[in-house]
Amino acid sequence: MKLNPLKSLIRFRASMLLCASISLTVQASPQSVAQASPQSAAAKNNVPPGTLQVKTVLDDKNVELYSPRFIPQSDNLVIVRKAHEPDYHEAEAFSSKELEKGRNQKNANPRWADPEITMISNDGSARKIIDYGWCPEPNANGNRIYYIHQLKPISGLRVLAENQKGNELFSYAIAEGKKRLLVAPSLGYIDGPMPHPTEDKVAYEISDNTNGAYGGAVGFGVFEESSGKALTLLEPAKHFKLYDLVGPASWIQSNLVTLRKTPQEEGTWLADSYKWDILRLANGTQTSIYAREQPIKIHEKTLRVGTAPDGNIELIDDDKLIKLSIDGNVIESVPMPETRGLSSPNNKLEAILTEDDAVEVTVKATGRKYKQKLHGQVQTLQWSPDSKQLAAVVTKNKTKSGMDVFDRDSLMLISMPEN
Repeated sequence: MKLNPLKSLIRFRASMLLCASISLTVQASPQSVAQASPQSAAAKNNVPPGTLQVKTVLDDKNVELYSPRFIPQSDNLVIVRKAHEPDYHEAEAFSSKELEKGRNQKNANPRWADPEITMISNDGSARKIIDYGWCPEPNANGNRIYYIHQLKPISGLRVLAENQKGNELFSYAIAEGKKRLLVAPSLGYIDGPMPHPTEDKVAYEISDNTNGAYGGAVGFGVFEESSGKALTLLEPAKHFKLYDLVGPASWIQSNLVTLRKTPQEEGTWLADSYKWDILRLANGTQTSIYAREQPIKIHEKTLRVGTAPDGNIELIDDDKLIKLSIDGNVIESVPMPETRGLSSPNNKLEAILTEDDAVEVTVKATGRKYKQKLHGQVQTLQWSPDSKQLAAVVTKNKTKSGMDVFDRDSLMLISMPEN
């Protein structure tokens, strides 16, 4: 069974944490930090049916899907496909013979359920497996895909820090069909590639054990294609023998802007309180441009950072939506809207997920709404670069031995109305 991240805030699948950047419950476009949230009851009333067109691109039984991304200037997408393995809840619904079959598959092929970076056509008629890995991110030109190479077989294992240790940053040249190692970790593993929207470089997370067996980002680096070299933007640091926690991060002009949480006291795996601030990383320097005045408990407050539609910094600070300049000056501070959706790259549309697992798109200029139910649990929404489509991963479960268990993930493309 898969839990719905839009309803549970943190995306778990078979007790796995995937891609450090998914602290946002829906994968937004690089231009948006918006968190999709269920509508209020008032907003849901009297919404006319829309003319959103939906087609199913992938619908393979017993296959999980992650991180759908449109490849710019092409008719292709890239996604992670992974054979599903029953988690500890589902195992009760399976017979010993069925569970033994899964163990035999692993013995025959240690990577039978490893994640596969897969390129597909937008009608699903063609697909190409690139490598084992996570978190594919195409560059802005659409000629290269960055991804995290899964170094060791992970079938049958949880996605914990130890099982990701050694994971590397790779690139795949689409026209040539060649993959290339860019960065190998000096500690822990590499995660969360972030291609620059205009420049030929990619930032990445330096990750390690941060909460017992679980991993997270503790530093940042950047690989520059022009020089072929990797540079450290933020060295991992510890206070009270605990890592400073960093991320999520976004490119703002030539700066990488990230949240940092610094431990203020000792703890077993995590500290009880942290100092929260926003860092600007550029040219080997780091500048704190926004900070909470008092240390706070890590699970009690919310602070998120991303890119505003006008290119400034967008900060969600509990109940406030703040726009900052690159120097940290407050341009605007307003109450957080009751419903906060995913803005399209052209900032003309906003998509939200309703409580009945329908996607609703609003035209910002007119307020006109289009709504389409997807008949399953929506896990991920992702805008296309031209704002004409949404990609949605939708989970479908089935009943087995009286229990709700995973059946398949479907990749659906939702086309916007022509008008």
